[in-house]
Amino acid sequence: MTRIPDAISRREIVYGEPKRPVDYLALGQAYHEAGRPTDALDCALRIKDDPAGHDALVTAVRDAALTRGDFFVLNRVNGVRELDDAQWRKGFDAAKASGKTRFALKFAKRLGDTAEIQRLELELGLRSPDEPAAEPEAAPQVEAKAETPAAAAEAAPQADEQAEAGEAPAEAEEPKADETPADDAAGDEAKAEG
Repeated sequence: MTRIPDAISRREIVYGEPKRPVDYLALGQAYHEAGRPTDALDCALRIKDDPAGHDALVTAVRDAALTRGDFFVLNRVNGVRELDDAQWRKGFDAAKASGKTRFALKFAKRLGDTAEIQRLELELGLRSPDEPAAEPEAAPQVEAKAETPAAAAEAAPQADEQAEAGEAPAEAEEPKADETPADDAAGDEAKAEG
């Protein structure tokens, strides 16, 4: 059996350029047997000359994570080898059966199961019964500010609609030209003394 290296040696072996040849398959299997799946996956990613060994190690880590219902390990495995919905569902069932409610919620969001999302959020106290369930995970949307005159012209009707609806415009208040941060600090000191 391969000996698991200490933290400093591990950093050099797994992430750096080791000084001696390393049997990444044997090391990955040792990490897997020791219950360290992320380290095992790191070793599997370094296996270059044995695709069958790489596949066997990734499969072993995946199967163990499916049995445990470990969302984070399965998410890492998914980066190496894409999982199908049946595998995500198996992970969800294992997480739910073993009482890993937060993992089960992550699986439900990944699967897009709104009924389970709602039930698990209620169970975890993440929302009240009156609130709608969270949407399945999606890429975050970032709203860009208008940078060109054409984009500013497009944004103007939205500002008018906000004003008609009685909403305040979402603009930052700019400092007055005669005020500087130093003036503010001096004014605060005068208030504190007075």
